[in-house]
Amino acid sequence: MSTYNDERKRAQETLEWRVAQLTILNRIGRHIASFLDQQSLLQQAVDAVCEDLGYLQAAVMLMGSREPQANGEEVGELHIAVATDNFWDVIPDDYHQILGKGAIGTAAQTGETVVVKDAATDPIPYRAGEWLSPSSVSAPIKVGGKVIGVLEVEADVVEAFDENDVMVINTMADQIAVAIQNARLYEQSRQEIKERMQVEQELRESEAKYRAIIEQSHDAIYIYRGDRFLFVNKRACELTGYNREELLDFEIWNLLHPGDREKIRGIGKRRAQGEKVSNTYTAKVLSKDGKILVCDFSVNAIQYHGKYAVLGVVRDITEREEIERQLQRQEQLAAVGRLAGGIAHDFRNYLTTIILQSQIAQREPHLPPDAADSLDVVVAEAQQASRLIQQILDFSRHGLMETVSIDLTKFIGETAFILRQAIREDIQFTLALEPGECIVKVDPTRMQQMLVNLASNARDAMPESGKLFIKLTKITFEANQKRPLAEMPSGEWAHLLVSDTGMGMDEKVYEHLFEPFFTTKDVDKGTGLGLAQVYGIVKQHGGFVNVETAVGEGTDFHIYLPISQSEEQVLEEDTISQGKGETILLVEDNVQLRQAGKIVLESLGYSVRAASNGQEALEMYNSQPTDLVITDLVMPKMGGQELRTNLEMIGPVKVLAITGYIMQTSKEKLKKSGFLAVIEKPFNVNELARVIRKSLDHE
Repeated sequence: MSTYNDERKRAQETLEWRVAQLTILNRIGRHIASFLDQQSLLQQAVDAVCEDLGYLQAAVMLMGSREPQANGEEVGELHIAVATDNFWDVIPDDYHQILGKGAIGTAAQTGETVVVKDAATDPIPYRAGEWLSPSSVSAPIKVGGKVIGVLEVEADVVEAFDENDVMVINTMADQIAVAIQNARLYEQSRQEIKERMQVEQELRESEAKYRAIIEQSHDAIYIYRGDRFLFVNKRACELTGYNREELLDFEIWNLLHPGDREKIRGIGKRRAQGEKVSNTYTAKVLSKDGKILVCDFSVNAIQYHGKYAVLGVVRDITEREEIERQLQRQEQLAAVGRLAGGIAHDFRNYLTTIILQSQIAQREPHLPPDAADSLDVVVAEAQQASRLIQQILDFSRHGLMETVSIDLTKFIGETAFILRQAIREDIQFTLALEPGECIVKVDPTRMQQMLVNLASNARDAMPESGKLFIKLTKITFEANQKRPLAEMPSGEWAHLLVSDTGMGMDEKVYEHLFEPFFTTKDVDKGTGLGLAQVYGIVKQHGGFVNVETAVGEGTDFHIYLPISQSEEQVLEEDTISQGKGETILLVEDNVQLRQAGKIVLESLGYSVRAASNGQEALEMYNSQPTDLVITDLVMPKMGGQELRTNLEMIGPVKVLAITGYIMQTSKEKLKKSGFLAVIEKPFNVNELARVIRKSLDHE
């Protein structure tokens, strides 16, 4: 009876344990199913196996990649994903199990649970050596019928697992598989949602970016269908002067200049008929304030909200057109200047010969009165022609200059008296000079000539009285700041404004304003060189000229000269003196000028030898001592610059330069290169005598 009761009691206890196992298993299943993170749910599963079901240790090993072999078998490894703490105590971190090897590898390969009752005697040991536990169960974890891992449960005694225990462990493996699948599905869903949100965010950002680009574009962008705008950007509003609402309610053709409407309509019709036409063209646009803008158009057909439409991009090139026009005008002026300068060079030689020969004749002691009067007229007219040539050279920017730094404020104030003499009494003259110094490096004579020319031009533009206003200020243009002329660099500038209330100019006159010999005056009222000389003088000084004018509204000349640093004093000329028998070597390729020069120098008391080029002069210099060499700069065989260099190699030498050639240099540069002075053709006897004496007395 006792034995029966004992068996019944054990059966009851076993049943209660089985019920308890199932209850625990159900609770564990619900618990791990609540985890959506795979690593967390696996850790909860192995911990529950040991803590709630009472096994020694447990681990989940997951499959890595599988590689199929030629024989149809697969090769792969399982690595520990999670384990109980005591499992890690006896297993190294890099432990892995080969597919098909041992209990774990066999369970993974076959998909069947492997039970090791006694590790010491079982033919399929699940581990090796000191890591062996007495007994274990290796239950495959399957998702979608495919083994993805193994639940490894171990006990500390042999034959610890009966059929019910194996069932519980298999059920646990199935619950883990379901939980893994749910976690993966959740992760996949979460990733898809994340990717979809990312795509939507990128689309929103892309739309915002392109909208910002379109709105901030320097070009006007629009979309239209038929005769109406469907979309316009901010620049389109700025360009036309209309707000967005006005443009969207506007017929597109009303923005085009009447002269261009039919042309644009024709392009659209030909495109609609299938004819291949250009997508780009230039047309004029009418702004709200009445301005006419020259614009480049680029148009393309697009689908907008599912329907045909036209996308247009418009760039305002009005300013560019003006710049190109200015550059073209400057190129034309430069070409005219080169031609005029070339003519002036030869003419100066002729004038020099005429003046010198006339002055030689004037020195004759018994000259008849009639002949003396005639010679006076010849010299006076030749000197007048010389001034005319100087105007041509100033325009062509090839005249030699002698510049010094002066206070332009003080200079204009001192020149005001001369300017008042250049205009009539019925013209109101106002001078406004900004306080303080305004230092510029200029040729004072040419600067005075420029002011007189501008005042005279203003006088002629106001035949029936008016106002002449001259203002001087200093202005600075930063690197990113818009300048009056596109080619004008940034920096500090003296701004001279010469403004009149005269007749003004139309477009035709304005186009030829600075061309030499162009004039609107009667034939005997002007040469047409005054403003051409102004242009050349300003350019010679590194400056710029900008003119604003309109018929009946007067004219404003804006002169910009670069600011210098310090004021210099102009040296006074020495007293004129005669020669003292010194020897002069005159080098000039022009025969008439060479002969006239020799006669003049001898009449001044010098001993003169003459050479036709630098090579001949070098031979003569070596044959006889010379006190002073006077040489033309441009000659055949050897010019004046090369001659001076060769002479200096022989020893100390005094050399003067005479020139009528158009040169891109200055007197200062020639002096720095070794010339004591530069005499510009045409010159007279007194000027020549003064410079020679000063050079000979120079130590």
